[in-house]
Parts: sequence; structure tokens; C-alpha cells
Amino acid sequence: MLWVGKTYKSTRTVKTLNNIEHPMIVDEPAPSYYASQNPLLSILNLSSHFQNEMDLVKLSRNGLLKQSVTNMAAKFGITQEKICELLHMSARNFQRIKETSPLDIYTSEQTIEMAHVYAKAYQIFSDEDAIKQWFQTPNYALGNQKPLDLLDTSFGVKMVSDVLGRIEHGIFS
Repeated sequence: MLWVGKTYKSTRTVKTLNNIEHPMIVDEPAPSYYASQNPLLSILNLSSHFQNEMDLVKLSRNGLLKQSVTNMAAKFGITQEKICELLHMSARNFQRIKETSPLDIYTSEQTIEMAHVYAKAYQIFSDEDAIKQWFQTPNYALGNQKPLDLLDTSFGVKMVSDVLGRIEHGIFS
């Protein structure tokens, strides 16, 4: 398989009338975790590639580094205190974490979920300033709350992701 943007090329065999199999290269749409893998790598400051969601499970179990959270804060244009508030940890405890020490599984998982939402927003808006503004602006579809403020729970992440999906499909949200 070869990854090309939001599609991947796979080789399939096709039988001709003579019952001879010929390889055929086909462009197929990539699942969402493949389509957003490049933005996730840069957002979380990672060097490895994800092949499937099981790799994300392993990544969250092994723990992200502190730099991933700091990078997320920069992408959203928020302070370290605000990102710590969203991750349900004190800013003081976050400062005590060594740069090379992995974060716990819950913080890592929440950071990965936030990165997924950011990657989805990037696919839609393609402009970092527009993304920051969208996350900071109260949204009617979210009960007039800022999308950023809802990223502290998995339910809020799903709600924000659903609104982004509606925007992607041209539905007013």
C-alpha cells in the first residue's frame, strides 16, 4: 500500500477473459485516522506513523511527552494554564513533569482526542488563524459555548467533532 494524501493506492488483481490475473493499482479513500495522520504527527510532535487505531491505543498507553501538550496549546493559541484546565491537571504539576517523562494514559488519550479534532478542523478550514478563531467563538449549535471549552470531556469532543462534520458537509452549524 502507498499513502497519497487522503487516498491510498492498493494493488488488486483482475481476471481477464482468458482467466489470467493482472495486477491493477486502485485509488481508494482512506479511513479518517489515515486521512488525518499527517496533521496528527505535526500537532503532537511525533515522528512515528500510525497504521490503525490500535497504534493510537499503544501511543496513549505508552504516554505522550510533555512537548505534545505544549504543542497542542500553541496550535489552539491558548496558555499552558488553559490547556492544563482542559486536561484536568494543575499547571503546577504539569510544570514539574520532566520533558522526557511520559504523561499518564488519561492525559495522553485526551490530548490525542483534541489533536484529532484540531486535525479535522484543519481539513475543513486550512488556516490556523481561522481555526483558532472558530474554537474561541461561541457556537449556537453547541449551546452558545466556545468549542474549545467543550474539549475537556469525551462527550464534548464528540459534540465539537459532530459540528465540524456538519460544517464539512455544508450544513449550517
